[in-house]
Amino acid sequence: MRRKLLTAAVAALASASLATAASAATPTVVTLGFDDGTADHVTEVLPLLEKYGFKATFFVNSGRIGADRGPYMSWDDLQTLQARGQEVGGHTVNHTNLVTSATPQDDVCADLATLKAHGIAATSFAYPYGAWNATVKSVLEGGCGSAGAYTSARTTQGIDYPCTDSCAMPLPFVSDPFRTDALQYMSVGGASAADLINAIRSAHDAGGGWLPLVLHGVCTAGVGFCDDDDYRLDPAGLETVLAFLKDNAVSGCYLVRTTAQVVGAATPFACPSPPPGPSAPPGDGGGTPAFIGGGGGGGAAAPPTPPAAAAPPTVEAPPAVAETSQAAPAPPAAPSVRLLAAPRKLLAKGIVRFRPVVVAAAGVAGIEYLVNGKVVRRWSAGPYARVWKTTSKRARAARLSVRVTDRLGRVASVPEVTVRIAGRRH
Repeated sequence: MRRKLLTAAVAALASASLATAASAATPTVVTLGFDDGTADHVTEVLPLLEKYGFKATFFVNSGRIGADRGPYMSWDDLQTLQARGQEVGGHTVNHTNLVTSATPQDDVCADLATLKAHGIAATSFAYPYGAWNATVKSVLEGGCGSAGAYTSARTTQGIDYPCTDSCAMPLPFVSDPFRTDALQYMSVGGASAADLINAIRSAHDAGGGWLPLVLHGVCTAGVGFCDDDDYRLDPAGLETVLAFLKDNAVSGCYLVRTTAQVVGAATPFACPSPPPGPSAPPGDGGGTPAFIGGGGGGGAAAPPTPPAAAAPPTVEAPPAVAETSQAAPAPPAAPSVRLLAAPRKLLAKGIVRFRPVVVAAAGVAGIEYLVNGKVVRRWSAGPYARVWKTTSKRARAARLSVRVTDRLGRVASVPEVTVRIAGRRH
């Protein structure tokens, strides 16, 4: 009996200590964002989310839903997502770059009106390509009249990977809701589950906060309509990430919440509580002790003699550890850059698209876009995709490259890609 009482007391004390430590920490709140409304979001993603008990935000282009062109979800699919507790948000009608659009108000508000007309209660928005400026942001802030209004808008940059000083957004979230950051990293050929988990761990190690993730198709490259872009993740990779978040929820103080749940949170988030410890045996741990009667005779049995009080536990001080000098921290990793689809065909007509994938742990100081060794454009902030117009150029071969300089002055460049320019017509 004494051993059982002591075991139950120790378990209760340990559970209370873990709960106190968890409640004092800032959680790492992960938002799983799935963009573009592809059919695999309901066939692959939804079953995995429900298996692990998570909710996500699906940003869709209303003009593609139910369209007879490509692997997009139907309106029934969207209503199924919403009915099962998932969040559905807007992403413009046809994935239009709002910075270059002549009608950003129509692109945003027609999308919202169409979603509302189909019973979708959309309040969160994602900028296509992560592209926005003050004019575009004012459209979101101004609302859409009778169609309602979005309450937040997400970019595709702002949180670096590997991260230095920007590993997550602070919580509670009090920043500009129409310029929410997201993890910007991804590698050519699809997202890596290992990189996503490392980014989540980095956010935890930096003190927690809000970490929105951006994903596109969850599919196997080369199968069906699967688009092998930077934000693709295969189903096994997604399950690896979800299992990590589930298995380490208490020890890592990880939560998974939708965009609307974070932006609209009325109270601070608390870390998940540990599962309850082993229960005390019947009659122990509260109320009147249950004494068991003795043997012969008809009288009531006398209660047993209470056990002697246990001596208070002693705590031994840990052995002294000699102080050692710590080595200076290693500098951030050197920058790297890769060129994605530049262009997909060796014969370039009209516009050549530069789509560099940049990793700069020390931060990006500048990006240069080169043709035949000469700089044709310079840029300093994401997104880094840029175009070079060739319609007025004569037909010839051209060597394309991209060069990135980080904030420590270190330079990385892409090996030159040679393309043939069709040139202007005569």
